[in-house]
Amino acid sequence: MAQFSVPQKSDGITATPHLLDMLAAAGQLEGALVSIDAMGCQVEIADRIIDHEADYLLALNGNPLVLHSLVTGLAFLA
Repeated sequence: MAQFSVPQKSDGITATPHLLDMLAAAGQLEGALVSIDAMGCQVEIADRIIDHEADYLLALNGNPLVLHSLVTGLAFLA
């Protein structure tokens, strides 16, 4: 589990890649499973996790609807 304070006008979407880089530099990310809420569905965040040789578990909400529909449809194929 990790967290850090961000400037008042910042948000989690811009801060998360920096946090991932900090964890990777500390040797805490390679081979790890990163669990993150729907905010983590940003392409840059998912790419950063993969770049650091970790896996991810991302929570989806209904936005964007197309992605949510595709993933929901996959459940019926299993």
